[in-house]
Parts: sequence; structure tokens; C-alpha cells
Amino acid sequence: MVLALTRISGYPESTTGLVVTVTSLSWAAGAGLQARLDRRDDGRGRNGRVLAGVVVMALGVAVVQPVVWAPGLALPLALAAHIILGMGLGLAHPTSGLIAFAWAPRGAEGAVTSYLLLADLFTPAVGIGVGGALVAIAAASGSGVRTGVAAALGLSLLFILFGLVAAYRLFRAADQRSAGLVVA
Repeated sequence: MVLALTRISGYPESTTGLVVTVTSLSWAAGAGLQARLDRRDDGRGRNGRVLAGVVVMALGVAVVQPVVWAPGLALPLALAAHIILGMGLGLAHPTSGLIAFAWAPRGAEGAVTSYLLLADLFTPAVGIGVGGALVAIAAASGSGVRTGVAAALGLSLLFILFGLVAAYRLFRAADQRSAGLVVA
């Protein structure tokens, strides 16, 4: 996103920093909302909040896609997309960790912590690495940075769709678990 705003739309780095800051603030707001909802329902709605958060994230990722092709609208689209994306992250991310710990067998909390940390570090690294490679390949092949950034943003949409499938499966597993169809 930063590359799209700076290299394609010509915004200064300080302006793109605003987008990153807005994302962090909306993430915090989403996490605060999740905590209030968790207190209200004693955690019974966590699986639904993960699904809702990922749906909101998917909406944010979809809103950001046209940034590459509409430089005049890039900043408002990026801000809106990242407010939405951050809110979804705030709902889904801490909640999924809570679910993982709740389902962890006694004594396996350390392993769950390691898995969550690995996912938190590995997933963005792969996305950034592959996205950067797509930009470099497009630039080197003569397709241009715009095409590479569009491909990288498309990859983020693909990743979020995988997350949506996983969140839906988690939601369905909770339904089956509460109905006595799945024994943990």
C-alpha cells in the first residue's frame, strides 16, 4: 500500500504514515470492541466475531484494490480501506488467539503460544516477500510497478479469502461443538 501511494500516486511518505497510523488505531478500536463483546457474552460469541472480523477485513482488502488504478482517489480509498481492515483485524486477531488457548489441551499452552507466534511472524513475512517479488518481477519484465502492486494487492485478496474459509470452518465447528456433534 505504501508503495502504491508513494510511487504510483505521488504522496509523500508522511502521508502514507497516516494510513498506517489509522490502521493501528482502528485495530485498537476493533480489539476494544471485541473485549467488550467478550465480557458481555462470556466468550460464547468468539467464533462468530472471528468470522465477522475476517469478513470486515475482506471488505477492507476489496476496497483497497482500486487504489492502483485510481490515483486521484488513492488516499481516500486507502484510508477507508485501512480503517475497515484495522477494525476487522481488531475483532478477529485477538479473538482467534483466545480460541486457540481455550481449545488447547492442558499443558500444551506453550506449544500453542509458539504456533501463534509463528503464524504472526511467518504469514506477514511470506506475504511481504511474495508481494515484493511480484512487484520486482513486474518492474523487471517491463510491466511496471503499477502491475506488480496490483498483483501484490490481488495476492492479499487471495490470502484473505483463504482466511475467510478458515474462519467459516471455525464458526461451523463451534456450532457443531455446541450441538454435541464434535467432542474436543
